[in-house]
Amino acid sequence: MNDSGKAVFLSYASQDAAAARKICEALRAAGVEVWFDQSELRGGDSWDQKIRRQIKECALFVPVISANTNARAEGYFRREWNQAVERTRDMAEEKLFLVPVVIDGTTDANALVPEKFRTVQWTRLSGAEDNAAFAERLVALLGPAAEASFHARVVGEAEARRSSRISRGRTWSLVAIVVVLASAAFGWRWQRLEEKRPPPAAPRRDSPAAESVAKAQQTLAASPEPGLFELKTAEEFCRRAVEQDGMNAEAWAAWSQVETWFVAQHFDISVQRREGARTKAARAVDLAPTSFEARLAHACFLVRGEGFVSVSALSAEAEPLLQKLLEERPDEPRALLALGHFMRARERYQESLAAFDRMALNANPVLQAAAHNARGWLFRDQGKSNEALAAAERSVALRPYYGNTALLISLALNWRGDLDLAKSTLARMSARDLMEDFGASIALEVCYYRREPAGMLSVLRAVPRPWLDSNRWSGPKDYWTGLAHQMAGNGEAATLAWRDALKQVQQRLEADAGQWNLHFRRGELLLLLEERPEAEKAFALAKQLGSTRATNALLATPAVAIAGLRNVPWAVLRYYPRYDRLRSEPAFQQLLLAAEKDPRRSPHAAAAAKSEVVK
Repeated sequence: MNDSGKAVFLSYASQDAAAARKICEALRAAGVEVWFDQSELRGGDSWDQKIRRQIKECALFVPVISANTNARAEGYFRREWNQAVERTRDMAEEKLFLVPVVIDGTTDANALVPEKFRTVQWTRLSGAEDNAAFAERLVALLGPAAEASFHARVVGEAEARRSSRISRGRTWSLVAIVVVLASAAFGWRWQRLEEKRPPPAAPRRDSPAAESVAKAQQTLAASPEPGLFELKTAEEFCRRAVEQDGMNAEAWAAWSQVETWFVAQHFDISVQRREGARTKAARAVDLAPTSFEARLAHACFLVRGEGFVSVSALSAEAEPLLQKLLEERPDEPRALLALGHFMRARERYQESLAAFDRMALNANPVLQAAAHNARGWLFRDQGKSNEALAAAERSVALRPYYGNTALLISLALNWRGDLDLAKSTLARMSARDLMEDFGASIALEVCYYRREPAGMLSVLRAVPRPWLDSNRWSGPKDYWTGLAHQMAGNGEAATLAWRDALKQVQQRLEADAGQWNLHFRRGELLLLLEERPEAEKAFALAKQLGSTRATNALLATPAVAIAGLRNVPWAVLRYYPRYDRLRSEPAFQQLLLAAEKDPRRSPHAAAAAKSEVVK
């Protein structure tokens, strides 16, 4: 890349020169121009002016963060960091410019960096493989500019081509009339003319757009279920593919798949994202109605794009479409996964399990991990906790990722009551996943069960965003901050955190008062703040708006709350801190003993019952 507007400025402390050089080499190997060359570091006014100019003109600024930068309160790299932050003051909030990387165990909580760095996503690099993946991501980020501008252009081009096709079609219609009349007069046969027309050219598989699509698909296939990092990278490849060829159906299909995964994983369930997934799949099908990828994208959107947001929105159209696709490619794992999820949502559990079992036969361990994880969640839906645990452990053994580690942790905490297993499984999650909302929510749950308030606060400090939003947990980060302070015995700090959390919830309610989950979260916070009457009103409104979540244990007297816990698993009763206020009650102690003897609520009782049956 020779355009300075596409260059990356790599900023680092001199002690990190070796690590920075490896990052630079990976970027240059990927074709990225990098402003990094120790031989040019001469000092003096002219050199300083050059650095200022490069920071002003570069496309991305990559600060390298480490224990070495932490150890240096002063250094020229800090001038570079401050200059980069100063440049962002003239940028829109949405523009990506700062791309911090961490090369060791330095956390966001203790990193000595400008506050602006904490408002963007950090990347943690641990080796050559990570450097290469990071380079691929930057290649994608340096591709097309804003989505709105290029999308408008692409759509315009597509419409122009469509108009051109229509115009050509009308011309051919007139020609056809003339030819038919001529054939009547001279005895020609129109079919022979049609046979002589050359078939349409097959799409080039080596075109730049096809290469970009292939990279997007490879990025999605690298993980059993793509995380936020993979999705953002794949989306950039799809943007580039569509810009390179707006008539490439597979490019639109791949982009639809990316947007559908954003929705399915609850990384972004906005109307705009769901509509984007739908329209891109529709465009793919419109461009190539018989394309396997286009039809698969449409089917996956029907299952995961809308069905994962609301089961009532799950379209019956998905089943025959997926069955047809599987007739064409019986072992296609993406179609099997979508079919299994469709059947699971419809509570057709045996058919769902059959689809996941077929997928598990794939020789690829990544796909096997996804299949066994899906089996685990299916068993969990049916209350088959031991089977779910076995499936989760098998999936994690094949390839640990945020989906299967979350399942195994959930079962370790809520079924087996094995807090050590939960902690050791958490350690297998990547640092990148733990910085995302889903992973942070899991880590907070583990620390909460283990009564480790310091661990909770450490997790919270590593996430720069004030609000966690995932299908694991959604709400203000200060809700958890308050719980951590309460557990540590600091009631005043807990109250202040919950007050701040309540303000955030109320601000969101002002923008959208129809979200029952916000009213429920408000009720929880009011109850924690001992404002019971207002809490009861908030819970009532949440229920009116569609909440099915129980509030008895939160609102009720001890006797009523205990009566509402008769179906809760033994491990939850034994370890969940929220029930501490009930533990001194004789009725709760009796409930705990009964749960431990119930095979439906205790793994120990279930194992004993199974052993008795075998005998």
